Amino acid sequence: MRQLYIYILLLWATTASVCEAQRTFEMAEIPSSLTKPAERAIYLVNHYWDKFDFRDTAYIHEPRITEQAFVNYLDLANHVPADTMKLSIKRLTRQAERDSLMLQYFAELMEKYLYSADSPLKNEELLIPALECLATSAILSDVDRLRPAYLLELVGKNRKGTRAANFSGKLSNGENIDLYGLKHSYTLLLFYDPDCQDCRELIRRLASSPLIDKLIKSGRLALLAVYPDKDAEAWNAYSSLIPEEWPNVYDPDLTIKNEELYDLKATPLLYLLDAEKKVLLKDATLPQVEAFLSDIPN
Repeated sequence: MRQLYIYILLLWATTASVCEAQRTFEMAEIPSSLTKPAERAIYLVNHYWDKFDFRDTAYIHEPRITEQAFVNYLDLANHVPADTMKLSIKRLTRQAERDSLMLQYFAELMEKYLYSADSPLKNEELLIPALECLATSAILSDVDRLRPAYLLELVGKNRKGTRAANFSGKLSNGENIDLYGLKHSYTLLLFYDPDCQDCRELIRRLASSPLIDKLIKSGRLALLAVYPDKDAEAWNAYSSLIPEEWPNVYDPDLTIKNEELYDLKATPLLYLLDAEKKVLLKDATLPQVEAFLSDIPN
């Protein structure tokens, strides 16, 4: 079924165009010599924007053309190697430099779909090459380069494969516990907010997960619940929802927020770390965490 979907998408992409107000988004034609779906997908990603007029700023005001084309483009990331998509994103950003307004418009689209917490297409690794271009673009003003430069620094923190930033928090007994002090094969880091309904739901699902429960009881997994704020009263009132097996801390000194150790644009937020506190999964969903942990050796 997946192969059929890819084939249909690519077949449509060879001829389809989106029309509105006498403007179109015209797809690149895929050479008939490319017959394998993977080859066709790579070609399309590399030539997706070839026929788009980046100097025509009227496209900025026609999201059903431009924004929809961008969303369709991002969907192709599921069908090509990651490095191919990263290079394509960088190429797109450079192409958009033909007009400063168009460049800013695509910068907004990239942040909306690749960075926003509620975007199903969220992918910071694809955003990074775009931010690198935007932060150094000669056609943007010093002020306009501030936002991409800031985001580049933020998304660069705690990337997959790097060691997570250490911090300490206070337990209900008044003792401090730090992340690096947890000596387990894996650590699941949960940032939450007492006023967040999604946090309550995720905590309930985590607490009812047989796999998570099994690994915690075996001593292989620590689940560290973190309220990254200093309101001890709100934190204490919420603590009854946190299972006793989970260390539950708050941050009375606001170190996590003030030093921006983690990108807390939204909660709940999950990180899966290994024994050395290297990031295995960043901003993960519970199914992603369970899928990863279910594959580890007994």
